[in-house]
Amino acid sequence: MSFAVSSASSAAVAPALAIEHVSKRFSSRTGTVVALDDVSLTLEPNESLAIVGRSGCGKSTLLRLIGGLEPDFEGRIRFEGQDIAGPGLDRGIVFQDHRLFPWLTISQNVGIALHEAAMPEAQKRQRVAEHIELVGLSGFDDAFPHQLSGGMLQRAAIARALTADPRLLLLDEPFGALDAFNKINLQQELLRIWHVRHIPMILVTHDLEEAIYLCDRIVVLSPRPGRIQSIVPVTLSRPRDRTSPEFTSIRKELLGQLGF
Repeated sequence: MSFAVSSASSAAVAPALAIEHVSKRFSSRTGTVVALDDVSLTLEPNESLAIVGRSGCGKSTLLRLIGGLEPDFEGRIRFEGQDIAGPGLDRGIVFQDHRLFPWLTISQNVGIALHEAAMPEAQKRQRVAEHIELVGLSGFDDAFPHQLSGGMLQRAAIARALTADPRLLLLDEPFGALDAFNKINLQQELLRIWHVRHIPMILVTHDLEEAIYLCDRIVVLSPRPGRIQSIVPVTLSRPRDRTSPEFTSIRKELLGQLGF
């Protein structure tokens, strides 16, 4: 890849996402567990943001709150100025598990989000085909999930998340189960798609190199209860060299903040 993408501007524009004093508690047999405590954060238009931290710090919980999958919380989360009250097609979500239906073809899986959309069937088929092509799966439209590799299944999951034309992309360890080569390949593909679609993106990951390679800022959450420990800007130009001293320096800083 040879394109260049500038980091999010600090100009006075309304943030795409505003998280204000958010806390989340779960009840258990042994009492109340505080997963997140007083988290405040903004995401700018077209910004890519990573959330990292030790296991159990609330990374995925925060992503689920933004996706509207966890309605019970304290504080306020606004997307494009509107309070998030539940799931919506304006937010596409990709999980570590592709979650494709095994009895449906790839094109049928990708088109799930358009099932009740008010558009002609021909337009739906065209949009599905465009997104299958976008993720490099042309020719596999009629294949079933068991016929594809893990990397190809994650491509299909990304296509499905984008088909409804969301205005925010949420990714929860999307490449965590892949081998190193597939992971690097899909990281590059995701960056290409982000560059084409120009939508804000939030990535939850345990992979610090992945966070530095893909994102403009990296939010470090403290161990439970999850609080924002620091926010590390990544101002390196793209494409980023994973072996450069500057890249290595950011990784070292993050490791230090995580206690390594």
